[in-house]
Amino acid sequence: MTPTDAPRARWGAGLWRRRRTCSGAGGVVCAAVALLLVCSGCTDDGRTADGRIVHGELDGPLVVAGAGGNSIYAPKKTPWVATFGWTTPCTSTGSPITIERMRYRFKVEPLSVRQVVFAARRWRGGTGFGSSKGTPREAIRAGEVRGTFLGKPEGLVVTNRCGKDTAGKHVQILTVLEVGARGAEIADYTIDYTSEGKRYRLEVDWQLVACGTETDREMCSRK
Repeated sequence: MTPTDAPRARWGAGLWRRRRTCSGAGGVVCAAVALLLVCSGCTDDGRTADGRIVHGELDGPLVVAGAGGNSIYAPKKTPWVATFGWTTPCTSTGSPITIERMRYRFKVEPLSVRQVVFAARRWRGGTGFGSSKGTPREAIRAGEVRGTFLGKPEGLVVTNRCGKDTAGKHVQILTVLEVGARGAEIADYTIDYTSEGKRYRLEVDWQLVACGTETDREMCSRK
């Protein structure tokens, strides 16, 4: 599937999946085989040096996006802003989860990156952000999405149970990239969090690409 060619904020825009198919609005729940991720800097028992339990999707309390990728074509003018909304956290155990930190591994660095929590409401047949050109507030002003901004993800408490019907409402962690002519490419990312007194790190194999001269050619091909 080709990248998103116009500002769009509904699920499915420009989606490129590599390993699994995913579904769900109140927290993405993925089927198929569990994804094996390589943990760099981990001890023999699968923990980080500071004692966090490392896991991939479906292997721990926090679930967010499955595995795959998404890309957006660059506009003619730079710099520009790309907004990705594919991080939709939910708890697989039903126990509350507290987000501590979200970090990216870049193949191509953006001019800047920020995160914002967005409580999305169903609007015009969709709920929340998929991928769009422009800032989140521009999408709100244009009437593309409905919802409320809740600030940064640090300290966010996730209580939504994975797979539960949320009546057209769910929380997203938006990734907002300011991009120059080179573009920007996130290879994957991690989320540090706590649940039931334990410390975890979720490794997410989800590629986000704001197309440019230095980004993945397959992800940004118009053919």
